[in-house]
Amino acid sequence: MAEAPKSFEPTGQPTGRPEQSGIIPLSETDKARYKTVIYGHQSLNEADKGLVSATVSAMQGAGFEIAVDRKDTDRSGQAVVIKSASAERKQQMSEGALCLGVIEATRRRLEGQPIDDETAYATAQEMLQTVTGEPEVLEAFSEYYGGLRWGSDQERFVRTLFRNGTEFDSDFLDQNLSGGDLSSLVYELDANISYDQRRDWHDLSIDDILSEFPELDYRRLNDEQFRESEEGQTLLRAYKHLSGEILARRQKNHEPVVNNFGEIVPEPAIPLSSHPVIEALVIDEMSLDRPQPKYSFGPSELAGIILDSDSVPAHEALVRAITTRLPEGARRVSDGPDEFQFKRGRVVDLLREYRRAENPDRRVLLRDDLIQVLDAFTMDGEIASTVREDYHKQIARGTKESWARSEASQVNGIVLDALTVALASPDPEVSARASSIVEDFIPQHERAIAFGQDPLILGREQMGLALIDAIDFVAEGSNLQVFESLGTQIFGDRQIGEQLRRFAETKMRIVAERSRPEVLQAFDERRSLSHSNFGGDKTPEYLEAEARYDALTRYSDELAEALKIDQQNFFLDQAEALATTQRERELTDGEETLFGGVIKRIKLGDYHMTALPAEYHRMMDLAKSGDLTERQVGTIAWQVYESFKYVDENAAHLMIPTVLDIYEIALGSVDEVRFPTGETSHILGSASGLVREHGRKMFRSASIEDLQVLASYSERIRDYAVQVAENRILPDVVRANTQQAQEWRKDALYNLESIARELKSIDSQYEEYLHIEAVKVKPSEYYPWVLGKLVPFWQKMQWEVGPGNRPGRDIQRLHGTIADYVKGRFVIQDEYPDDFDANAQGQIGAFLYEMYTQMVVPHDIKYNGTVWREGLTFMHNAIAYMPETVLRQIQEQYPNTDFARYIEKERGRWTEPKDDIIS
Repeated sequence: MAEAPKSFEPTGQPTGRPEQSGIIPLSETDKARYKTVIYGHQSLNEADKGLVSATVSAMQGAGFEIAVDRKDTDRSGQAVVIKSASAERKQQMSEGALCLGVIEATRRRLEGQPIDDETAYATAQEMLQTVTGEPEVLEAFSEYYGGLRWGSDQERFVRTLFRNGTEFDSDFLDQNLSGGDLSSLVYELDANISYDQRRDWHDLSIDDILSEFPELDYRRLNDEQFRESEEGQTLLRAYKHLSGEILARRQKNHEPVVNNFGEIVPEPAIPLSSHPVIEALVIDEMSLDRPQPKYSFGPSELAGIILDSDSVPAHEALVRAITTRLPEGARRVSDGPDEFQFKRGRVVDLLREYRRAENPDRRVLLRDDLIQVLDAFTMDGEIASTVREDYHKQIARGTKESWARSEASQVNGIVLDALTVALASPDPEVSARASSIVEDFIPQHERAIAFGQDPLILGREQMGLALIDAIDFVAEGSNLQVFESLGTQIFGDRQIGEQLRRFAETKMRIVAERSRPEVLQAFDERRSLSHSNFGGDKTPEYLEAEARYDALTRYSDELAEALKIDQQNFFLDQAEALATTQRERELTDGEETLFGGVIKRIKLGDYHMTALPAEYHRMMDLAKSGDLTERQVGTIAWQVYESFKYVDENAAHLMIPTVLDIYEIALGSVDEVRFPTGETSHILGSASGLVREHGRKMFRSASIEDLQVLASYSERIRDYAVQVAENRILPDVVRANTQQAQEWRKDALYNLESIARELKSIDSQYEEYLHIEAVKVKPSEYYPWVLGKLVPFWQKMQWEVGPGNRPGRDIQRLHGTIADYVKGRFVIQDEYPDDFDANAQGQIGAFLYEMYTQMVVPHDIKYNGTVWREGLTFMHNAIAYMPETVLRQIQEQYPNTDFARYIEKERGRWTEPKDDIIS
């Protein structure tokens, strides 16, 4: 609905200002005209009747074909409904949204005031005018609320909110206007300026453009008399829209913008408060905020819009949704998050926006939101109280404690997320509130352990890890004393508290260094030049900007690297101290949590790693020391995997010693392989994971001795399996008890089977490596392999020409060519002799030539989906892995042709083929 329908006179309904607020049923004639209910209200109090009547009258006066009716219901006796005469579903939806929005916006505007008919009608008219008074807003409103409201719809809608909610500001335009913006303004004004006249505006200054075209000069609007003229109003409206467009673009991109003074320009807030009807709809929808199924195709969530907006009541509605328990029936959904998984997502979004908010007003809103969330989820807050109460009820009913604690554990996770950000906050109100929560938890932690009374008490180790993580979020203005004071209290060691403060101080220096105006300007210049040269070679200008930025950030990079090393060593010190403690006694659950936490925070190496770092060797020495449980060793092994799984292919040679180390910590030395336990396969899983990630390049660098060690481990495990199966291994402690002996053999065989699967996975990767190496040198291996790579392409081509499709002539021709080779020219047999000629006998060269001429050269067919995904991939594989003998044969067969040059080019491009080419 681009504009409101023409005015009409509905029978039996007031038009214009209402004479009374009473609701009377529609006549039978009107019931036949107004068929579709677009709004319903169960309450019939006088205030509600007045709001509904005033809204309907205001919308009728604006030309909407709607009417109010009263009907009997089984639930409450009577209900007020608003009906529409429109037959279009899209218009019904937008009219229903507009009714609800105007009613709620009017209610909010008159809250706390006596509502009479006159006031309600005047206010409803005013609210309605905020939507219908601007054609662009009305059109966007109708498209959004009458449509699907998915992500792209929401982006367009937010753009309209900016365009029609931004005020004219001459200073803003002085700092942000560009030639491109003025070019778009020409369309907005429908000015008589041709493209040839504005072709070079991107390269001209604003003053040069405005001096030549004074009719575009926004500075004239500073003259009140011109501003009030018809021409001035037209120009004013266009510049408001343009200012909003600039802000919408900036808000969408989420990239820091640096002004001429080297300062980051705050990200703009969505001007939701300038659109009271839409604001009321957003608030009303947040009252229904709850988990949705994973594959829900409903409207996009509005939480992001609220967090990015300037609306205080909308933020209050979001916080209310986060901090209020849902009804029992809405706490879980099929194939989706439960209540606290859902709330955690909302809190994570809030924390992210709070950390990056530069706009002072928006930051205050988010700060207050965060404090309210902290209050609700801790101590005697609403969420904490209900979860604690539910826990005690379940325990009283005999529910297993681990199940009863499930919701409490999720709440504790949310609190830890929030504390991690809040402790490092530069806002004193937030850091002080977070500190007081931690200080209250510390003595309660001791009492809770003693009496088991409170499932929401955080352990010292959990709080310690949160404090450590908070260092990553330190900003200029963070309270460094928080780290020293809480670190000392939590860990019971002043030296640790002082160490955490030093880490935080270094982090703050890094932040300050990277926030210097000259650094921000250099960053912005490098980014703008990279965008202008996207996809091409680096220009001299970009290289110069890159060098300037690198020089300015060298010191902060050195500080960051030193901080990383110091933190890694701190984590390792803590892990080694816990290992020492474990020699004397069993670790508590909290100490186990701390051990796993510090290990998982050790980030080994980097993407371009050239040698195994010292921290890696310390971790492996710790794992081999004999002081750790197998579970703790598994934690180390999997952290190694997480650190190394994405390293550069040039670091693949380092994975062989890493895998051998994991074998040793799982099974012992190759000369004395231990009998495996239930944890052993879990540890070895990290090794097989590394092999999956780096297999072929890793095996390419392996020595014969390395491969022999891997084989020896596999052989020893097979020996153990045989001995168990033949009853030649049996521990003395179970030998005398037949039942226990049977159970031990069953568990032992299960463990051996699990390990055999992991070892087989590694063996399979090695066999695949050997096979690919043979493919690259032996035509007899290459030929069946390349035919196998043709299969998915051939299958998709058969679908392209199948019944119901309408293939073009090029696709039909290509299909016919492939069919001719598959059915009559290729040599299909079980085995190929070593002297098999893949070119002369197998016709692979002729086939690739046909594929080149029919598929690679013609642009129209090249971008067909099947050709693009399957056909070109097949060509890349066929050329990249082609043996040199076959390559020379094809070059001799097609000398000095574009095809021969194409193969040469592709060959150079894929000399070192990536692992994903043949996947």
